[in-house]
Amino acid sequence: MDDFPSFFIALFNKLNIFVDLKNIFCYTCVMKTSTLGKLLELPNFHHFYTVPIRENTESSGNYIIVFEQDKQPVFVDLKNETGHTREVRFASHFDSAGLLVGLGAIPINYWPTCQILGVKKNNNRRGLSLSSLMDGYGRLPIFKEMAERYRARGQSTIYDPYRYSYTIDEKKVIKDNQLTLIPKKEYEKIKDFHPFLQTKHGNVYAVPCFYQDRKRNQITKIYIMGWYFYEKQLKISWKPSHSRKSRWRSSLVSVDKLSDRFFFQGELYKKGTYPVFLEDLTIKNKAYQHRLDREFAAFLSIIEEQKRRAQLRVK
Repeated sequence: MDDFPSFFIALFNKLNIFVDLKNIFCYTCVMKTSTLGKLLELPNFHHFYTVPIRENTESSGNYIIVFEQDKQPVFVDLKNETGHTREVRFASHFDSAGLLVGLGAIPINYWPTCQILGVKKNNNRRGLSLSSLMDGYGRLPIFKEMAERYRARGQSTIYDPYRYSYTIDEKKVIKDNQLTLIPKKEYEKIKDFHPFLQTKHGNVYAVPCFYQDRKRNQITKIYIMGWYFYEKQLKISWKPSHSRKSRWRSSLVSVDKLSDRFFFQGELYKKGTYPVFLEDLTIKNKAYQHRLDREFAAFLSIIEEQKRRAQLRVK
């Protein structure tokens, strides 16, 4: 009879092992693993061909990007000045067409650690709850310490009410940086729209640029808003400054057959259509220069990729 309790303890421990094995088996079965190269049909030599993509049943072509820095997970956040954040609630969402843009925010030294995770879509196209991340991907090695802290927090009954208070006056930001907000009606119906600069609340700025028109030897001011895809065609939303009532318009971004330069076509001046070569556009804004440079470089990388694919087809 003395061995009776020990028998049940041993049996209980064995049952726990089977439960753990079942959980691991179910976890690996539900999660699908692929690579970015296969998803985007990249050539084998592409920098990001082997970047792993992990998806669960709820992802449906919507992703976040994570990499490891100082043994901690860091998430790509295009609204952040640095391009990334340690908080998953601020992680940017990407469809498959935008993944290369998101990867451009990762410092080169950390490319080997990056991976793409499928997540459920939300209205803001941004962020994920910590509980959802842990439920879907908490067993991945990159989240080991985070998962341990999450479990420890779940066992605690103490709520920490301390937070940092802060103020962001968007009107002052606009005034100090000579920026204007664009009415939402101009972009809210555009599918998968990517603004060049926006507030933390999702309001989009009109970004002033100066275009050096080499043919006419003059400098012209225009405004750019963002970019999007329409039937696989890359388009830029912009507005000339030749009239107070100039409207926002969308133009196809192309490669000039004569000069091999990137450009879009539109009413740069009144009564006519003119090419605007992207290499001759200058964006200057002290407060957001780094962020704008990064966003514009990511935009250029997309048309560069389209150009490369077109050349491969011709060959």
